[in-house]
Amino acid sequence: DGGSGAAVTVTGSVLSHDSGAPGGALYANGPVTVTDSTLSNGTGTNGSPGGAVWTTGPVTISGSTMEDDTGSPGGAVEAIGSVTVMGSTLSSDASPAGPGGAINASGAVSVTSSTLSQDNALAQGGAVDAGGAVGLTGSTLSSDVSPAGPGGAVFATGPVTVTGSALSYD
Repeated sequence: DGGSGAAVTVTGSVLSHDSGAPGGALYANGPVTVTDSTLSNGTGTNGSPGGAVWTTGPVTISGSTMEDDTGSPGGAVEAIGSVTVMGSTLSSDASPAGPGGAINASGAVSVTSSTLSQDNALAQGGAVDAGGAVGLTGSTLSSDVSPAGPGGAVFATGPVTVTGSALSYD
């Protein structure tokens, strides 16, 4: 739990079966960095956002796995800021009553050398819902869905750039 403006860093850790409102595993009022870690089965209780992470700052995820997290919005991550994902896997995360199956961000989202798969958002952005630009580089997005809204894989209010990436069954 990060206080006002506090940075939260998680390295080489496993956070599993956590719950909170908001932020199943992590709640922060500042930047969050997750490196070489696994965050799984986190829940934003009572329909709260950010199944694994909720923050008012930017989020950086590197070499990590986030899976089976549930929050609305933001199945795994709800960020009032930007999100950067590198060399990571976000899978089977869900936002059953809102946008962003894996990620819901008010800012830009960058995904590099990562896999986002089987994420589900009711409203929009099966894998990613961004309030800015989205960049996908060398990544795979597959089987992400948004059954009641636009953007099976990605919904963005800014430009979407896809480079050397695969989107399938979204």
